[in-house]
Amino acid sequence: MSGWSLKMWGSSNDRLCPGFRHPDEQYLHHHSCHRSAGPLVRVIVTGSRTWTNKATIWGALWGALLVSGQLTVVHGDCLDGADAIAKSWCDSYKEYGVIEEPHPANWDLYGKPAGFIRNREMADLGADYCLAFIGPGPSKGTRHMVKKATKAGIRVLTYDQLGNTESHGIDVL
Repeated sequence: MSGWSLKMWGSSNDRLCPGFRHPDEQYLHHHSCHRSAGPLVRVIVTGSRTWTNKATIWGALWGALLVSGQLTVVHGDCLDGADAIAKSWCDSYKEYGVIEEPHPANWDLYGKPAGFIRNREMADLGADYCLAFIGPGPSKGTRHMVKKATKAGIRVLTYDQLGNTESHGIDVL
């Protein structure tokens, strides 16, 4: 998927939020019936449990779907923050073939390291990209996921609460 630009993955200019349908949705719906979809792209979403910027996550996922045509969204299945926002996006776009792949941490079995074990498992399964929504706060689990994804050769895009992006291991135009 070389040649994808950060702009396609969402930016601070995106104003998407739950309940708002992207203006290009009509394009996607029309053309999904008339063209063969691109390769299935796996995207890991990781982020702080205190993340509140829905527009940034929805914009990044929408951009990935629009560019790829087929998208699997892998996330840690937390009840709040970035995982919950990614889950709500998946629920809204299932009609376009979005596949949600939740990976809840097994806190009962592993205790405190359960989140780190889950992160390692998600990275080991592989993905094309990891979208990391960092902050506010220390985001230890998110930073751990970024390290595991990078070590696994997964290209990482990081976002802050203002929607600013930074790329790691990905060529952008």
